[in-house]
Amino acid sequence: NAYRSTSTSSKKSDTKYSLSESKKEQELARLKEEFEKTSLFDPKKAELRTKINMLEDNFEGTVEEYNQYKNNQKKQRELEREKRQQERENKKQQQIEKNKRLEKEIKEATPLKRKQYEIVQKYNPMLDETHVGIRSPKDIKSFDEAMKDEESFSWGDFSLEDAEKALKEGKITIYSSYPIEQGIFVSTSKIQAQEYAGGKGAKVYEKVVPLNEVAWINGDEGQYAKVTDTRYSISNNVPLEKRVSGDDLLDAQDLISEIEDVGAEIDSNGYVTVYHQTSEENAKKIKESGKMVSNEQAVFFSTSPNAQQSEGRGTVKLKFKIPAEELSLDDIFSDNADVRIDLKGKKDIDISSYLQNNDLKYSKDSKTWQEFVEKNFKNEGKGIKLQDLKEKPKKAVALSDVA
Repeated sequence: NAYRSTSTSSKKSDTKYSLSESKKEQELARLKEEFEKTSLFDPKKAELRTKINMLEDNFEGTVEEYNQYKNNQKKQRELEREKRQQERENKKQQQIEKNKRLEKEIKEATPLKRKQYEIVQKYNPMLDETHVGIRSPKDIKSFDEAMKDEESFSWGDFSLEDAEKALKEGKITIYSSYPIEQGIFVSTSKIQAQEYAGGKGAKVYEKVVPLNEVAWINGDEGQYAKVTDTRYSISNNVPLEKRVSGDDLLDAQDLISEIEDVGAEIDSNGYVTVYHQTSEENAKKIKESGKMVSNEQAVFFSTSPNAQQSEGRGTVKLKFKIPAEELSLDDIFSDNADVRIDLKGKKDIDISSYLQNNDLKYSKDSKTWQEFVEKNFKNEGKGIKLQDLKEKPKKAVALSDVA
């Protein structure tokens, strides 16, 4: 017998085994065969299953010891799961507190710093907590503030005296290892730019700019952030995975998966094309101010330009390209979805960076309206008036929902 007892009166649960590999395989085969033959209602079946597991786990000991070992494993997994859950909750709480601080810092910032921060976030946001960069408007300095930073002027080719001269002139030469565009890191030191470009002799880009076109970090570097009255088109060449991580990334990927199934247009970097129907007057206000105002807790969009809207919404559909992580699913249909941006207690939201220029206009005499009629009402070869359709539709469709 492969199992040996400490005494003839010992229970089977006290039995231990010690087997060579070949004998173990034979014993495993025997136990499995016996297990298959044993009735489901026979108490012996559970004991056989345990012995099989013991052999497969290479566990040497009694059945009782094995059961205790498995229970301990289960408890350990539960503890680890609770620990991970607690860590996740802690991270969420930390993120909530971080967001509150950021919201406060944005509110307290000057209009220029606030706008420069928006540019940095759109074009070249910081995605880690280790490298020098702008993560809040609080990190942005004006040039005269940057001059006072203790870490300034460390490269040797741009001094405090040079900075004072630039301050008087109101302009400065900046350098970068990349073409100087919105969000790009720039330096007052050509040597620093060359280091980032690969060393002495490497190509660097330079540009003379007004001092306020840079969101300064210190006297040596900053991020180019030119603020003008012109609204920016969103720079959508940063992949979703580099913009967000963790739960935010998973939520965005889930949203993309759901709305893709009903025909939403989403580019390779996770920017969703959506539409907002409004009046011509409101459309003009939105385009001029770059903001959408709502009496509700969110602003709403559709993923389809042909989605039917309720009466009174107007005849203009504004087109936007919005990062998936900014959107939440509101409702879903067979051929489109309604999504929203939550206002989080605010009355308006700046959407200037998302707004596209080619808005759509609809009227009930348009091709869109004609297509709707042909799709929803059978042509019986008779003349039909619009009023007749309103009074007696062939299908249960609310005509007032169509723009």
